[in-house]
Amino acid sequence: MILVSVKLSLFRAGLLVSNISCPEWRLGSTKMKDNFVHLHLHSTYSFTDGYGLPEQYISRAVELGQPGIGVTDHGNVSAHYKWYKQSIKAGLKPILGCEMYIVENNKDIREREYNHITVLVKNNIGYRNLMKLVTTSWQEDHFYYKPRITYQELFDHQEGLIVLSGCLSSPIMEHLKENRMKEAKELIQMFNEKIDNFYIEIQPITFEAGIHAYEKLIDIYHELKHYGIKWVATNDCHYVLEEHQKVQEVLLCVQSRAKMSDPDHWKFDQDDFFLKSRQQMIDSLHKAFPYYDVSEFEKACDNSVIIADGVDFEFPNATPIVFPMNKEDKFDFIKKECDKGLERILRKDDTRYRERVDYELDLIKKKNFIDYFLVIHDLVNWAKNNGILVGPARGSAAGSLACYLLRITEVDPMPYDLLFERFIDINREDLPDIDIDFEDSRRHEVKEYLAEKYGSDKVGNLPTFAEFKGKSALHDVGFVFEVPFKMVEEIKSLVIERSGGDSRASFTLSDTFTNEEFPRPAEILKQYPDMKYAIDLEGQYRQMGQHAAGVVISNEPLTNFCAIYRVKGEQIISLAYEDASSIGLLKIDLLGLSTLSVVSKALRLIEEETKKKIDIYTLPLDDPKVYQGFISQKMFGIFQFTGQAVNQVSRQINPRDFNALSAISALARPGPLNGGVTTAYILRRSKKEKVSYAHPVMKPYTEETYGLVVYQEQVMKTMREVGKMSWKDTAEIRKLISRSQGVEKFNTFKEKFAIGAKENGMNDKQIDDIWNAICTFGSWAFNKCCTMNTEIVNTSPNQFSKKVLTVKELYENNGYATPRWREQPKAYKKMNTLSIDSDGMIRPGRVKDVFYKGKREVVEIKTNNGKSIKITPNHRMLSSNGFKEIQKFKIGDEIATNGGYWNREYKSTNKNGQSWRKGRMVAGPKDKLDGRRIEINTFRKEKEGESCEHCEYFNSRMEVHHVTRTPPNSILEWLCPSCHKIAEYKKGRIKVWQKGFKIEWEKIVSLKFLEPEDVYDIEMEDSSRPTFIANGFISHNSHSVSYTIISYWTMWLKVHHPMEFYSSILSIADPSKKKSIIKEYKREGFKIFPVDINRSKESFAIDGDAIRIGVCDIGGIGPVYGSKILTHQPYVSYGDYIAKNKKSPVPSSATQKLVDLGAFDNLAEKSYEINLFGERIDEYKKNELTLTDRVLICPWDVEFGVEKKWIPFLKEFPTVFPKLPSPISSFTPNEEENPEETKYVPEDAQNNEDVTIMGIVYDKNLKDYREEAGKGKAVKDLAGKIRDGKCKYANFVLEDESDFITVRLSNYAFVEPTCQQIKSVVEDDFGKEKQAILNYGQLIFQEMKPDDVIVVRGKLGNGIRMFFANKILSLRHFKEYYEQNGKPQPILRTRQRKFR
Repeated sequence: MILVSVKLSLFRAGLLVSNISCPEWRLGSTKMKDNFVHLHLHSTYSFTDGYGLPEQYISRAVELGQPGIGVTDHGNVSAHYKWYKQSIKAGLKPILGCEMYIVENNKDIREREYNHITVLVKNNIGYRNLMKLVTTSWQEDHFYYKPRITYQELFDHQEGLIVLSGCLSSPIMEHLKENRMKEAKELIQMFNEKIDNFYIEIQPITFEAGIHAYEKLIDIYHELKHYGIKWVATNDCHYVLEEHQKVQEVLLCVQSRAKMSDPDHWKFDQDDFFLKSRQQMIDSLHKAFPYYDVSEFEKACDNSVIIADGVDFEFPNATPIVFPMNKEDKFDFIKKECDKGLERILRKDDTRYRERVDYELDLIKKKNFIDYFLVIHDLVNWAKNNGILVGPARGSAAGSLACYLLRITEVDPMPYDLLFERFIDINREDLPDIDIDFEDSRRHEVKEYLAEKYGSDKVGNLPTFAEFKGKSALHDVGFVFEVPFKMVEEIKSLVIERSGGDSRASFTLSDTFTNEEFPRPAEILKQYPDMKYAIDLEGQYRQMGQHAAGVVISNEPLTNFCAIYRVKGEQIISLAYEDASSIGLLKIDLLGLSTLSVVSKALRLIEEETKKKIDIYTLPLDDPKVYQGFISQKMFGIFQFTGQAVNQVSRQINPRDFNALSAISALARPGPLNGGVTTAYILRRSKKEKVSYAHPVMKPYTEETYGLVVYQEQVMKTMREVGKMSWKDTAEIRKLISRSQGVEKFNTFKEKFAIGAKENGMNDKQIDDIWNAICTFGSWAFNKCCTMNTEIVNTSPNQFSKKVLTVKELYENNGYATPRWREQPKAYKKMNTLSIDSDGMIRPGRVKDVFYKGKREVVEIKTNNGKSIKITPNHRMLSSNGFKEIQKFKIGDEIATNGGYWNREYKSTNKNGQSWRKGRMVAGPKDKLDGRRIEINTFRKEKEGESCEHCEYFNSRMEVHHVTRTPPNSILEWLCPSCHKIAEYKKGRIKVWQKGFKIEWEKIVSLKFLEPEDVYDIEMEDSSRPTFIANGFISHNSHSVSYTIISYWTMWLKVHHPMEFYSSILSIADPSKKKSIIKEYKREGFKIFPVDINRSKESFAIDGDAIRIGVCDIGGIGPVYGSKILTHQPYVSYGDYIAKNKKSPVPSSATQKLVDLGAFDNLAEKSYEINLFGERIDEYKKNELTLTDRVLICPWDVEFGVEKKWIPFLKEFPTVFPKLPSPISSFTPNEEENPEETKYVPEDAQNNEDVTIMGIVYDKNLKDYREEAGKGKAVKDLAGKIRDGKCKYANFVLEDESDFITVRLSNYAFVEPTCQQIKSVVEDDFGKEKQAILNYGQLIFQEMKPDDVIVVRGKLGNGIRMFFANKILSLRHFKEYYEQNGKPQPILRTRQRKFR
């Protein structure tokens, strides 16, 4: 021991130098002395622990001249394939590995403590062993907080691996930190003995505890190196560059939800875990351990290169899937199945069908896709044979006749002219995608079948990797640095969004903060400089999840290619979606569709009821009752027809055949909507726009869509027939469309297209016309833009906003009319501007967003009336022949303009003739306006101080009403605002924008092409009318057959078997949608039965001529307790129920709910006994539920009786309620073709005026500013603190017999005193009680009793179904006052409006 100590002392002093020389060694052409390879490195795949994408690390390694680079993420190997491919591409040797979590034995797996160890791949055997180790670590019996392995498991799989001792958290270093030298030394010796390639890791640690531990490790190494122990230098890299240290710290805060200001927040003890050069490594080691010989550190660095040079590994590729069947029988089997299919559809002798299927099968055979088709055919037919409903088709597979005949799909492509080449073409090398929809509730059975048939070790789910997106990165960084919530929201609203085809799409924050045109983000960054770290986070990975549908199948165990993680009971492979396909694994998308579960359940119910089995796949698609269902807008539960956009398109098309129905599905998608195709289709279909074709060659395949490109097949046919492009290029274009890759990539094919088109005899203009017509198919339509100075009218101005804004101003305001929206972003709505409606009239529409499109060539046009505009050449403008691009106009053409609304400036004068207001004229010449103004002022002066001529009420804002308009002899009345409004509407007057204004036509006198300018585009909120008025001009902003069939199925069930349909969808639908479905169900005249302890099923089920509520439909009774109750049915008494559930009791609270709801009322035996005194003793006590209680527990069968009870009462007071409250359901307009069946909509609501509704209140929710900002719970002291302005808003639900709606009580209305002057005891700010008049907030949240009915006056929200209240009246208080005083309660006329 003394000798050893002397030697170690000499070593520390640098006097003892090893005489072992290292030979000159080369990797490539670089000498070893210049080389170093990082073998311990954490990328972004360490998920909020490591920073840096594979390309960032690899690029830096190339800059440093390093010959290779390793990756060792924490516990997973998901970066491997990308690391391998990108390293090879960059000329580096990839070293794949993993920093694994390790424990000594199985007993330690369930202990919280664990250690790290670094494992690297040496060869392909080692790769398989590493995949097995990682897979083992993720199994349920090994995963405890982290995925773990044991020492023995590492020893058993060490072949082909290189094991490094690990970082400061390794088992060896843990011993050394506790001064257990002997145990550490023994552990090193054991690892060296059991593992063929074992190295001690030496790292340049700079903090005290780490230095002491590594000094002991160096001593042990010096002692044992003569016995074959080797060491290697690593740096435990967690980020790429030195300046990324702070970003890494931010990531750790995000992971632990800590704030940077917290002194105890998690951070590393040193700040140089970046990718260092060889010299930096040697210098760091020497600085950390200055008493040791630097040459030893050089050898440690040399060993990193030696290890890299010893790696001999190629990433494994999977062999094509082989279906278990004799090879010689496979093609014959498919051919025979197709022949059977032709017989089934009665097309055996149809030459066209025979030639098409022979062509397809020949191509399938040439491409060696036979096994793939057999796998899919076997899977789909197994599902159908086992009663699992399969979707008719999805994606390009619908274009294959072979798929249809094999019953893989249920869509015959021939009648719809679907292209097989969209599915498979001769140039396609990868397997075609056949995505399959199964009923959601049985998708697990399909996966189980695959695992059983091919082996559970050969089938796995695909993962997903969630990125830090621009806005989420801003949110996280804002939280870490405690940037005010308001500022974070403002920055998020200013983020420059990019399309999917833009190379900057994943890195939007850099654009946002550095764009010189828009200084606001840079100003915020200057104020909060820490927000810059969000730029670094964007695009990094934050977590892993399971792909919604992707499954892979292999001929070999999956661990030959990747690791398998076990997450929430599911096997998830380590390879990303695209990586799995790249190495040859068979990838299938098994999608779960809840609608198919609804259809399947309904079909089973129909079969039980009628004893007839319906084959939904062979359902005729020409049932007029089905199309009438779509026309009547009974859309609840109809697949893909419940959204706002598709509803709007459907109302305007009114489908009466399957082609029209299919068109609706296609036209309601973002590409056609935003590109103007949808609007053009509707106008052409209704003969309001002339049908035209970009070129006559396109007429045969676009005639059914009125000359418009709507379907992918039409795009592909144009490429093939017009541009004579190859199937390979056409397939690439198809992919661009499917993945929304954007115009930049799309335009790379234009030159090829032009060559073929010219061979067809077309000139450049015709080619451009066709190309631009194709461009409108996708999201590329956004590239049609206006210049920055283009004026847009604000149709809803206020004291803070201008009536006319430039497009640039609108962009800088983020689509709002005023910059003040930044102060209270939720209090402002996007600006209304002028737009052309579906009937061709000009009316206001709301702006959704404004986009900056960079500098582009523009065209300036001028008209004979002096209007002018600068716009991009491909921007669509309205001509007398419909919308067309501006570059297609010529001098003398007519162009649509706005001539009647906000078109000409005017000045009005006051009674002294002085100018008093300048604005935009609505209607009427200047002299008449001034004459009317003088007449009004004279009348006002005469009536000053008098009360209303109708209601005798005086208002500070009295108004003049024109009975006739014949100045200077007009008949005038002096009215309060409410009576004035009533008088106007009695005359039938509606707002000018409600009527709309007609388009005016002007001739173009000048058309010039100008130099590029900054341009912008405006997107309108109503996607069915994407036009807007710019400078007075009217400007315009895959085949769906498969999914349309499912829409048809659901409507067919709804109109022919409504009970089965409604019970099925109610038992499966999301709870938030059930209430709307039940309201529609009741309106159709059907009944709901209450819950019954013996007759109820788990969920809604048919019971006779009604649907009965299920046990699990009661609030608080989930499937577990529901199953217990149903298992022991029937019950003869309440005591029987208690006895049967005694062993595994249902909670008393759940049982009491059933009792209170009357579930035990119909038992055969009475649930009571008679005692010795002849008295009745009930076994249970039934509580009387209020209506509000029932709504909260079980709202499905509640009979409100609001209208029946209160409408007769309100009719007794016509002076207070001249207009009775409208049913809540009346606020869902139903625009059917038959006016007699059109749903009533209140006149006030039609004119956007205040309307009155009535109902019962429940589900009250209060929000204050502190809670909204995520900084604490809401302030619930309604009596005082809310009045201080801390209330942001309050919501509650109001419901009557017809429907329900959310009511918003703003912070202003919240503190308004009640119009009934209701008094009650409240607390002041000091906690003292006092008598005071309640405000509306206190009325709703404190004073309301269960079952109280209120009348609410306000407006219906735009774009959302929410009612904004400005006045509330409690009918209980009103009735009590009347009964006590014999007269109606006075209703105070505050600044809120009267109940009319």
